[in-house]
Parts: sequence; structure tokens; C-alpha cells
Amino acid sequence: MAVTTLKVDGMTCSACTSALESAFKDVDGAKKVSVSLVIGRAVVEHDSAVLPPERVKEIIEDRGFDAEVLTTEYSKAVDDNLDMPSNTSISGVTASTTTLTVKGMTCSSCTSAIESGLTGVSGIFEVTVSLLSERAVVRHDAAQITPQQIAEIIEDRGFEATVANLESPSATIGISTTSNEPSSKDQSAQINTTIAIEGMTCGACTSAVENALKDQPGLLSFNISLLAERGVVLHEPSVLPASKVVELIEDAGFDARVLSSEVNSSFLNRTSASLNFSIYGLTDAASATSLETRLRNTTGVLAADVKLSNSRATIAYQPSRIGIRALSRAVL
Repeated sequence: MAVTTLKVDGMTCSACTSALESAFKDVDGAKKVSVSLVIGRAVVEHDSAVLPPERVKEIIEDRGFDAEVLTTEYSKAVDDNLDMPSNTSISGVTASTTTLTVKGMTCSSCTSAIESGLTGVSGIFEVTVSLLSERAVVRHDAAQITPQQIAEIIEDRGFEATVANLESPSATIGISTTSNEPSSKDQSAQINTTIAIEGMTCGACTSAVENALKDQPGLLSFNISLLAERGVVLHEPSVLPASKVVELIEDAGFDARVLSSEVNSSFLNRTSASLNFSIYGLTDAASATSLETRLRNTTGVLAADVKLSNSRATIAYQPSRIGIRALSRAVL
């Protein structure tokens, strides 16, 4: 099983995201599809033997969008063994989990340097590097590459590495992207929230939803799509939180639920920061939803999006109100 992340250009509304999602319905090898209009990304879980990444790209392009494969993670064999002992059998190969203490990392570029140094090395299946805990967790074939050799590869990248000999936990956090550092100027953040709306049957329904939202304090703009049954709302969460937007739509007579909330990209560089976490231990959609809700209710968190398909959480937050360590505790 593989998880492929693609950059998608040309999407302008929620109908576009729905078009992409529907493109993979009944396609052999396609499992789960998640499309983000705000960041222009599609994450597809698929059987690479039946549906290779390039074919995933072609399917998107056949719908009229430009697509580029960013990453493909072949994690099925590893993910199935997360809760097994450190030495397990993967297709006849002895897979070991080695945890190393890594000193000298100061930013996410350091974690990327370590990950790139280990990725593609014969015998290594998966690498997770945590800046916060100064740990690297590597799943590998001990017959091909030893823990000490892994430590040497990390040291060749300019860091101090020692084998910790610890079992990997059920939930490991790895900061995998660069945070966007804010300036000291305090401004109100802007959030793009996508909401699923059920019960709309005609233009009068969309007008009813629009009238319910119009002139609300904290509301900056919105787009309601009857075809996609979606609403995309740009708002200030400190004045108008996403939960209040849902209430307004429900008061108009429709069922509504938040699908995702993401900080407007124009504000990320000024007032907030964004982090991606790799999370192991999510067992089903309910656990992902529960974690997402808990994060959104955490003081200082502007938006949170947890994807079960690739076990990742994207969190936008205000560093002046909450730090990385507090965020990690909220995830755990």
C-alpha cells in the first residue's frame, strides 16, 4: 500500500475538489482520497501494484488540472507492524526498530537532512525524525544494515547519534516541515474553513445559507456550492469560530460539519506558524476526528487537520500563546 501526495494546480472552488474525489471512485487500487483546495494538495492512498503514482497523476490531469507527484510513501508493510515487537517478519525479512538519540538538530532542515540521508538506503524501510524529542526511529532489515551503521550515516550528516535501544511508542511525533515564524506584529488570523452541508436541493437553499452567514462579525468571505454540498468560509476565529459557523448553517435548517480548517496562507508569515506532525497510533476515523477536535479546542491553536490516510496532522497556531512542547502534549 502507498500514500501519494500531489500538488494540484487549477482548483478554484469546492466543486473542483469534489470532481477530483469522484474521479477515483470505482478505480481499481484506489482506497482513500483527500483533496485540499486551500493548499492545492491531494493525498491518495492506493495499491501501487495496481495503481502506480504516475497513473494517479494522470487521473487528476484527465479532469483538467495540472498535477505533480510530490511524495510517495510505501508504508503498508511497516504500518501493519507498528504494534508488534521491535523484531518482526515483513515478507520473509526481519524488520527491526531502532531508536537513536540525535544531538545537534536546531530546525526542521536538520530533520530533513537526516531523513534524506537515510531514505533510499538499502535495508531501511521507514524513517521518522523528531526535532522535539531529539530522536530518530528507523525501521530496517538488521541483516542488511545495523543500528551502528545507521548512527554512522546520521553522524556523516553532521550530528551526534547514539543507539538508545528503546522500543518505539504507539504514538511518535515527527516535525516534518518548516514552521513559518511570525513577526511580532499582532494581527487577527484568517482561517479558511471547509464545511460539508447536507440538505440543499436548489438555489434557494444556497441563498438561505448565504443569508444566514451574511454580515456576521468576523466573516470575511464565503462560497457555497450546491453541487459539491460544500461551503468554504474565510473568517477570523477569534471573532467567529468554526463551530459558530456550523451553528448558523444548522439554524438555517441544514446539517453541517467541519471538514477542515486551515490558516489563510497570506497570514502564515505574519501572525502564526504551521507544523506538520507524523502520528502513529491512529486506528480509525473516529480516533482521527477525536484528535482533531481536541487540537481545535486547544488554546492558541488556530486550525487543525488530521488525516487518517497518511497519519499526519497539520496544525496552525499562535506561538505567542502556545509552544511546540505544549502542542506535542496535546497530540499525545
